[in-house]
Amino acid sequence: SHDPDPALWQPLPTRFEVTGLSTEVFGPGAFAGSGLTVSAYRGATYTPSTLEELPTAMQASRAQLMYAYHSRVDHAGHLFGLGSSEWLAEVTAVDRTLERLLSTVDDDTAIVVTADHGMLNFAPEDKVDFNSIPALREGVRLLAGEPRVRYLHTSPGAVADVVDTWRELLARESPESNSLILTRDEVIDGGWFGPVRSEHAARIGDVVVICRGRQLVVSTVQEARGSALVGYHGSDSREELGIPLVVIPPR
Repeated sequence: SHDPDPALWQPLPTRFEVTGLSTEVFGPGAFAGSGLTVSAYRGATYTPSTLEELPTAMQASRAQLMYAYHSRVDHAGHLFGLGSSEWLAEVTAVDRTLERLLSTVDDDTAIVVTADHGMLNFAPEDKVDFNSIPALREGVRLLAGEPRVRYLHTSPGAVADVVDTWRELLARESPESNSLILTRDEVIDGGWFGPVRSEHAARIGDVVVICRGRQLVVSTVQEARGSALVGYHGSDSREELGIPLVVIPPR
């Protein structure tokens, strides 16, 4: 495997490790033991659980702090789009699970509901295909990131030419989008990531493409499935950054 060691990739203590509370995480069985799970949830017991099993699993838990992640709303949004019947069905399922939780938790228990990101729907004509425009590939060794924010790892000495080419071509493809094409130094100096440790800087692309408006960059060859989605997220629009926070206090 080419995956990094989770402890080296994310060496800082997690909130689960520093709370001093007994903690348990509930999530999809497919995520148990994955690199991201180990990195993010270190210090907590991970219990595979579906949304439907969650109220019963939480009621049986002895943990003081319980965290549950449900992935199907995001999945339906990606595949079918926000507002689709499939997406609405998953949101409804979350509502029903919350109703069950409210009827089973102890009176001194608070419930907090949030999300990790928003999402936007895109049409096929919104997508700029990295593999269909040869000029986009000139000087680019590796296309990384996600369709709404791309990291371009460039050939030695190619940064300036790549920036100029991408600015010109993305503006031509969608003049009203105003997508940003910045160098690594520009995004670091601009505070996009907050303080950046020196050992983390190399993870950022030599060039960073921040898609705005109705624009995203797909790769139909390397990322065929990811290029065929409806819902996407990752950029800095209000719809993508804005998340709900619902706090149900103890009774």
